Order: sequence, then C-alpha cells, then structure tokens
Amino acid sequence: MSRLADEGGLPRLSTAMPQPTETQLTMTDQKPGTPQQPANQKDEDAIALAQGLFDLARNGGTRMLRPLLEAGVPVDLRTSDGDSLLMLAASHNHADTVRFLLEKGANPDLANHRLHTPLMAAAISNAVGIVELLLEAGADPRVTDADGASAMDLAKVHGADDAARRLTEGNGV
Repeated sequence: MSRLADEGGLPRLSTAMPQPTETQLTMTDQKPGTPQQPANQKDEDAIALAQGLFDLARNGGTRMLRPLLEAGVPVDLRTSDGDSLLMLAASHNHADTVRFLLEKGANPDLANHRLHTPLMAAAISNAVGIVELLLEAGADPRVTDADGASAMDLAKVHGADDAARRLTEGNGV
C-alpha cells in the first residue's frame, strides 16, 4: 500500500472532488417536496416515524412529542408539502402543542410550499390564542404568502374577525 506524502514526509491531502453517488444524483434531479419511494425497510420505518410525528402535532399529542423532540428529533421537521410540526399544531388549534414547539425552538415564520406560515394558519381558523402565542414568539405578521396576502388579509377573507383584530393591535400592521 503506498502513501501519498509531500517532500517533508507529511501526508498530502487529496484535492480530487468526490463523485456523487447515483442516489445523490437522483435526489438532486427531483423538485423540492417531491418524495422518493423508500429504498429499503429502514427508509419505510423512518417515513412511518415522521408520519406519526405529524399526526401527533395535528392531534395535539404534546405528551408524546416531548420525549421524541428531547431525544433529538428536529423541531422544524416538515411534511413533503412543507408543513412543519408547528404549522400542523397551529392549523388544528392545539395551543399546548404550539406552546411546547415554540419552547423547543420551532421557527414561527417557517412557511410551507404555498408560503403560508403558522401565523397565517392560526389567523384563518380564528385561533386568537395561537395567534397571540406566535406573535409573542416573534412571528412576523407582515410576511406574505405566494399571492401577496398577509395573516391579517387571510383572516379578513375567511371571516376571522377576532384574529384580524388581534393582528392589528400593537403590531404595526
């Protein structure tokens, strides 16, 4: 076995770029948010775990999410549509889960594929308590979606008067 060394006998670093694997090439050819078919049982198990986490967020399963996130599951895990755990909890009006995810560091402005944020989801469903939690956590009420609509615009369109009123109070909107 030969070793590459410089004139002083020190190992030389290779500057050759590693070639991408076939899997990496396939992944880069796909559009963001386009899921691939699982390659093996471990992939299927990981997908099932992620789907379970999304269901917990949708259903307010804070007690079961807690140990999983504390064990290292990313708090900003997203579905193939870009919905984060926080988006799912906010969309389904689970204030305790929203509060827990924010405490764990969830990004209150993380948008999905339609550029909707958790604040927009809470505003649409007139979930004033969740709107307040998100604003307190630093959610930006001025962010707009793909159509240029803010959380307040969406609240008004959906007849969510209480949320629209809360969004105008002291937020410079």
